Amino acid sequence: MIKANHIIDNLRKDTMYQSCIGIRNIHFPGDGTPKGGFEVDFLKITKAEYLVDYEVKISKSDFLADFRKSKHVYIKECLWRYYPINRLFFVCLPDVIKPKDLPGYCGLIYYRKQIGITLDIIVPRSEEH
Repeated sequence: MIKANHIIDNLRKDTMYQSCIGIRNIHFPGDGTPKGGFEVDFLKITKAEYLVDYEVKISKSDFLADFRKSKHVYIKECLWRYYPINRLFFVCLPDVIKPKDLPGYCGLIYYRKQIGITLDIIVPRSEEH
């Protein structure tokens, strides 16, 4: 079974090839709001200074549990000062998450064991939050 750290290591390598900055397992502390802080499995800072959150999921239950995190409340309520991320992607094996399971503000990247990170990227649908 593939472990999340293996996928995160491949995201980090991919980021280095793109001349971007990548940080694994970063925690954004709460600021006193009732919704609290949040963590990111892998954060990429692009050359254009966009912040991209990659959430690695190894099971469907792990994916569903993610929606209890405060970051999803911040996104839905457009509270960008508490969640300053430009894009959110889930990264998983192809059989874990289906595109129809995603909210409109998330993207999906499939990880394939044989070749690492792939370009099977499902871009978030445009949707009012």
